[in-house]
Amino acid sequence: MGFRTVYGYSISENGWRMCDANELDRGAVPGIPALKLPVRSGIATLILKGWVSWFHHNVERLDNARGFTDEGAWTLTNDVGNSNHLSGTAVDLNWSDHPFRVSYAGFTQAEINKTREGLKLFEGTIWWGQDWNSPKDPMHFQLNYPEGDARNAAFATKLRDGYLGIWNGQQVPPPLPPSATDTTLLLRGSTGEQVKRLQQGLKTVFPSYAGHLDVDGDFGPQTEAAVREFQKRVGLLADGIVGPLTREALAKYGIRLDTTPPKEEPTVTTDRQLLEQIARDVAEIRKQLSPEGDPAWRNRGTSVRDLSYDTNAKVTKLLERQG
Repeated sequence: MGFRTVYGYSISENGWRMCDANELDRGAVPGIPALKLPVRSGIATLILKGWVSWFHHNVERLDNARGFTDEGAWTLTNDVGNSNHLSGTAVDLNWSDHPFRVSYAGFTQAEINKTREGLKLFEGTIWWGQDWNSPKDPMHFQLNYPEGDARNAAFATKLRDGYLGIWNGQQVPPPLPPSATDTTLLLRGSTGEQVKRLQQGLKTVFPSYAGHLDVDGDFGPQTEAAVREFQKRVGLLADGIVGPLTREALAKYGIRLDTTPPKEEPTVTTDRQLLEQIARDVAEIRKQLSPEGDPAWRNRGTSVRDLSYDTNAKVTKLLERQG
């Protein structure tokens, strides 16, 4: 995995998991092909690199006489133990012009006003280091909402889909988790029968950490905590949001949130069909474990372990037939 504990912290100041280089998107900032910043991939890249682009085109240029040398993002180490740079969710811009600890250092009033305008346009997803009580850090911008907050996904989706024109015509990062408007999404504040099924299922199947849940159809902090624990145990992003991947993982434990009958696999009727199916499964395992395999394969809901167990079951069934 690409997550770590550093200086005793597993979570940075803004509520995102500390990450290593494997979790980074090192691509160019949209609209600035020469500027490539290492930022947490996915939602963070869409929002943070989107902000860097907006700042460059609307507040002050980043390609000054020094070139692109005064910009930074993720760092492996940091003087601040819980720094957001360690989670890949913060950037420093034109730091020579905006020194640390000096309020509004290097900014004109017009630039301050424009930055404030941009922060509103980004709907609260960006926090300016200038707004800390102490120390002031005018070069610094970071993600404001914690990892898994639905507002991040909703705004990143807007950016990806053309809001502000930032990512238009640019290479967009990998697909996002569903936004808060997706009807398949369950998260803090959701209510209804599906939430009840979720609560009852977790309570029944995982009593060690979900046995205390009230089955009331109200997705509150206790339900979110139980979902996070489940996601962590099955190897998914522990954001407390029930989207397609979490639904698929829950279904493997018999926790189905809708009433649609599960799709039945074709019945295998001959030994030859069994062997052909085993061959396909083994080929898929070998492909995904190869250097060219998809590194996110397990998180799509099909794990090596599960497929191996299924393959073993088919072999056992064939042997039983052979007597």
